[in-house]
Amino acid sequence: MAGVSLSTVSRVFNSPELVREQTREKVLRLAQEHRYVYNANAAELPSNKSRVLGLLGPSTQSPLFADAMTAIESRLCDTRYSLVIGSTNHDPALEKLYLTRLLERRVAGIIMTGFSIGQEHLVEQITAQGIPCVIIWEMLEPESPVSYVGYDNYNLAVSAVEYLFQLQHRRIGLIIGRMNVLARLRKRLQGYKDVLACHGVPYDPDLVVQRRIPSYLEGKQAMEHLLKLNDPPSAVYVTSDEMALGGMNALWEQGYKVPEDMSVIGSDDIMPAAYSIPPLSTVAVPAREMGKQAIDILLEMLETGDHAPRHYKLDTNLIIRQSCAEYSSFGKVNGLVEVKGPP
Repeated sequence: MAGVSLSTVSRVFNSPELVREQTREKVLRLAQEHRYVYNANAAELPSNKSRVLGLLGPSTQSPLFADAMTAIESRLCDTRYSLVIGSTNHDPALEKLYLTRLLERRVAGIIMTGFSIGQEHLVEQITAQGIPCVIIWEMLEPESPVSYVGYDNYNLAVSAVEYLFQLQHRRIGLIIGRMNVLARLRKRLQGYKDVLACHGVPYDPDLVVQRRIPSYLEGKQAMEHLLKLNDPPSAVYVTSDEMALGGMNALWEQGYKVPEDMSVIGSDDIMPAAYSIPPLSTVAVPAREMGKQAIDILLEMLETGDHAPRHYKLDTNLIIRQSCAEYSSFGKVNGLVEVKGPP
């Protein structure tokens, strides 16, 4: 119908830059008129090359994961690649299942927002099979054969807890996710412990509350637990802004004021953090940049065939707002914090 060869039509859909504009427009116009839908699966069979990429993350409802996913999808709009997304919900069994399914689909490449402890060999096996894989949110060992675009989770926690010490807090609580599942949370716990030790404060496991999923409800319940202690903390570091905001809600419901009665600092810098009352201090994580750089790396590997691991470290940033205050102006009365007058 277009008066051109089958190979020319194929190039229009696979390598349009190789076809003259007039011919390309003619073929595409005829395809539209006759409602022709390109069969990507059939086209991939002869070359045995997939144009499907896999993306595994904790949840599509996570604001941070959504930022990374948006950056990845935006980049793929200019390519012939499509994206399959799986939400692991921080469940190692579900993560393993999705990885297996992606391998069965013979995807061209995979991006993962970290992986559960114990899955290292499976991830390395993927790369050994010639499927490029890029990890975000984590920094792997320097000799790792897997590419990553991450940040220093240890230093992230250190910056948050050290800031609370600068405000003269000494009894500092920690609300954290599944440390037994995610290596990055173990690193944050170690950062918390090391800052305490540096300031001569003994580690108190009663001040550490672990939750399964970083959600508003989990944060609220964790803060309620800390408030039931005989000697509640004067400040709390929370490893997720969603949990931090949930914790602030628990404080409000029980008549506590932030930061007058308790200082709260989170991690991530999701959009609601800047609009909470008071605005939440936090440590910003470069989610969008990680997504953008990860997909660029993956596409480069696929285009060049060079699967040598790329390792990139991005910076985090302490964002000081109004949810933390200096402890020296406060005193403890019956487990509550009382504002003292000027010295």
